[in-house]
Amino acid sequence: MDYKAYAITVRPRNGISDDQISSIMKFLRSRCDFYIAVTEKTADERHLHAGLFLKAPTTRSKLNDGLKNLKCFQAMDFSEKSVLRNGTKIMYNRDWCNKYLMKGDDTVIIASNLPEEKYIDSYFPPKEEQDKAQRQKRIKDAKSGFYQKLEEMWYQQMPPGIEPTYGSVVNFLCDNQFNKRTLRVMKDEREWSRHARNLVRYINKKTKEDLVNYYEKDKPLDLSMRW
Repeated sequence: MDYKAYAITVRPRNGISDDQISSIMKFLRSRCDFYIAVTEKTADERHLHAGLFLKAPTTRSKLNDGLKNLKCFQAMDFSEKSVLRNGTKIMYNRDWCNKYLMKGDDTVIIASNLPEEKYIDSYFPPKEEQDKAQRQKRIKDAKSGFYQKLEEMWYQQMPPGIEPTYGSVVNFLCDNQFNKRTLRVMKDEREWSRHARNLVRYINKKTKEDLVNYYEKDKPLDLSMRW
């Protein structure tokens, strides 16, 4: 399906450079009527989020291809491209833009030419399609929702190059339970171990060309690991 409103995330392995940001901004100016672009964090963790209101509708796949074909991104490896691909989302309303316009912390708005809300409503999918997308999402979530959600969170939070091994996934689960508090607290070591191993298998199945399909079958769960 072709759409005119997308949100993207660009997170190169060693942080996004000023040259890469300049290249993306040139892309936005040429392809968009309106846009907003922000960076978060610094140095090797610096990455970019952007909301795009396109001049012409396109598919998610073609939009990603256009970004990956920019000269500054052609050297990206499979893992970095996976982060880009998974970070491209259809925007159904202005909530995404409002979120980044209102954020504090280390978020830096580097460009925004957004007009009044009434002028961009026509870029979002019609309400009937929004409702259909939500129904499809609920059906999909009912089938594989938990690990799909964890995989999306992994790609959103973890820098490229961090492989999903048993140890790194346990740290990831700890951080999201006790620090970010985006997951319920698991009841015992058996549940911890099961979800950690399953998530490693789930992610590696999707990125088998680049990530090591490795998990420690017999190692007991060590909750004293640093996280």
